[in-house]
Amino acid sequence: MALGKAMIELHRILVATDFSESGHAAVARAGQLASQYHCQLTVFHATPDWTLFSQRAMAHQAQYADITRNADELMRCEVSWLGQEYGLTTVRGEIYRDRATLAITRAIESFQPNVLVIGAGGDLEGQAVLGGTALKLISRVSVPLLLVRISPPVPYTATLAAIGGEVSTARQLTQWASMLAGSGPCHVVRAYEAPYADRMRLCRYADSEIVESAEEQRGIAQQDCAALEHTMEPGTDLVVHIIRGATVPTVLGQVKLCAPQLVVIGQHAHHADEHPGAWAAGLGTRIAYHCPTDVLLVP
Repeated sequence: MALGKAMIELHRILVATDFSESGHAAVARAGQLASQYHCQLTVFHATPDWTLFSQRAMAHQAQYADITRNADELMRCEVSWLGQEYGLTTVRGEIYRDRATLAITRAIESFQPNVLVIGAGGDLEGQAVLGGTALKLISRVSVPLLLVRISPPVPYTATLAAIGGEVSTARQLTQWASMLAGSGPCHVVRAYEAPYADRMRLCRYADSEIVESAEEQRGIAQQDCAALEHTMEPGTDLVVHIIRGATVPTVLGQVKLCAPQLVVIGQHAHHADEHPGAWAAGLGTRIAYHCPTDVLLVP
């Protein structure tokens, strides 16, 4: 599906599952999207090879054989269920033998999906957090990553795009949110603040001067957001929220107020010369970690 000048495409979906409840929720969402947008769908599972399996104490060949056969059977069941539930007739089921994150990276290279879908997993005292595999994948995959929390997977009817100051990125995120919102509202949240406001206070700048600096940033944000209307899918209602404040609490606050089923955010790129944990401090990761709904991270 092409959208706007940037040609957002949704032709091929790859969904990874570990056959857990969270994994099945991801499979269901992928099936719903594949049916709605007429996409090719590949269901993927990573199971340990013997070398990896045998590293565990008291591992037996018979146990390994049982786990491998069970994975094959569960995959057949998932593929069959997708056909019955969504009328999909060309679903592929693939099993790789490797560690999950490495196997998923290989699968992305092989299938070249437009979107990778996984279950968000994880739970902490009733809060929406992310499981270990999801956290690892955020920093490694080079395609948009859809983290699924909502079940059952009804079509999205309201989305929210959290944008920053990079105009081209803002357009891309808004295009994804617009496409997936269908005919529903697409909320765009743009947080702004005076540059280095805390340092300005330490230098004893007057509050009026900080406010004036913040208002300049608000003007820039308004100009950026005004250009987004031309990137919207026809029939989608654009609702812009320009709010002064820190990005993460502002976005999470608007998610609570606007109640979208999907939040679209950009993801911090990890570079080889960067501290190994730097990606975890990225705004996208922090929002996804606490967001109570489905999240699409766009690299």
